[in-house]
Amino acid sequence: MRGESFTLYRRAAAFIEKNAMISPGDTVVAGVSGGADSMAMLHILREYRKKREFSLYVLHVHHGIRGAEADRDCRLVQETCRSWGISCKVRFYDVPAAAREKQLGLEETGRLLRKEAFQSVFEELQVPAGKQKKAVAHQQEDLAETVLHNLARGTGIYGIASMRPVSGSTIRPVLCLSRKEIEAYLEANKISCITDSTNLTGEYTRNRIRHDILPLLCQEINSRAVQHIASCAAMTAEAVDYIAGKGRKLLETCPSKEGEILFTDLFFQAERAEQTSAVLQAVELLCGGRRDFSSRHVEELLSLYGLQTGRRLSLPGELAGYRVYEGVRLCREGQAENGFLEKELMVPGTVAIGQAEVQTRIFPWEGQKIVEKKYTKWLDYDRIEGSLVIRNRKEGDYMLIGVPPHRKKLSRIMIDDHIPAAVRSQALLVAEGNRILVTDWGRMSDYYKITDETEKIMEICFTGLLQEGK
Repeated sequence: MRGESFTLYRRAAAFIEKNAMISPGDTVVAGVSGGADSMAMLHILREYRKKREFSLYVLHVHHGIRGAEADRDCRLVQETCRSWGISCKVRFYDVPAAAREKQLGLEETGRLLRKEAFQSVFEELQVPAGKQKKAVAHQQEDLAETVLHNLARGTGIYGIASMRPVSGSTIRPVLCLSRKEIEAYLEANKISCITDSTNLTGEYTRNRIRHDILPLLCQEINSRAVQHIASCAAMTAEAVDYIAGKGRKLLETCPSKEGEILFTDLFFQAERAEQTSAVLQAVELLCGGRRDFSSRHVEELLSLYGLQTGRRLSLPGELAGYRVYEGVRLCREGQAENGFLEKELMVPGTVAIGQAEVQTRIFPWEGQKIVEKKYTKWLDYDRIEGSLVIRNRKEGDYMLIGVPPHRKKLSRIMIDDHIPAAVRSQALLVAEGNRILVTDWGRMSDYYKITDETEKIMEICFTGLLQEGK
């Protein structure tokens, strides 16, 4: 290599070393489509192997979408690998069929199958987890597109910093190069490549950013817009890492169980940036990732703290947030440790929970005869202030009993009503915060009884209960 080509190679090699992408003894599997970026990356890795001892393989995924074009791409990659003395692994998938089966889009399905393909190669080669390196050919325009896309989706600074040089076992050796530099590198080294026809359309959001928005930024605002966005992403990543350390320490102060984390009053005294980071890390712990969890969801969850006890929020990843007396509880929706059940009560509507169903309806009070059934209750709907949940008992639960109504601990009520100790934790309760309205064994709060001033009635009906022993 000579001239500009060698300069670009040295930049990429320095970038690899700066970010400690490859260690001696690693096995690098490079995802190569046959396009310009992946062919340049493969050539750079091939050259870099002369100064660093590591194993290099190629993975080509045939998506079963573009017919003869896809076959052509596969042949180019295989022929190049033969010429360069690199072992090539090809994986064939019918992505459209898999997308229908998974009920996902083609892009998302393709992403999942490529992840599966990489793992299958590492398993075939029997590479220990600590020595696996998955090389992908993202470059500066890809980074800029991702930043703009994430900003538009509402991911905040975490979206700006989402594409890193190293992410776990994934490495991005050419993230420091622009598309023009890669094209110049290929031309100087006489490396063949192909262009995927789907990249030339404006069908997908990313392609609209690629073909319309980024060129306009470079033409009308600043010719170095892509490089500046990439630089901003790198600086933001440093800030995110610093805040993440603070957020991690804050999260460690929060009580947690399996499937549940409680953000206490002390948590909400910390800086807002630390709270945000801690919430995102909590979501990762509960869900194994935070896909679709945007800055809007973080803000909504944190805002629960300013609301009254009993308020609830549905979140992505089958998570729910609850304003409780102790702070804000984030948990897997419907169930936490030891079979604890909790769901939002649909008013009006029907909720299935455990072995039971709870039905509610709302209608005007016109002096009807009040229903007197063990598992069906009529309540004064106008006295309900917050959102309602159906759940098992919690510390601090109570009912308003007597005339005038006074507070009585639920634990005392269960003893008085002769509820066996063995089944008390399984009882289903309609709750407004820690205030219990109705129990599944037929007890109802006197505070919510119908009076002459009642205007609307809420009927609550339990069905499907396992009544023996209660």
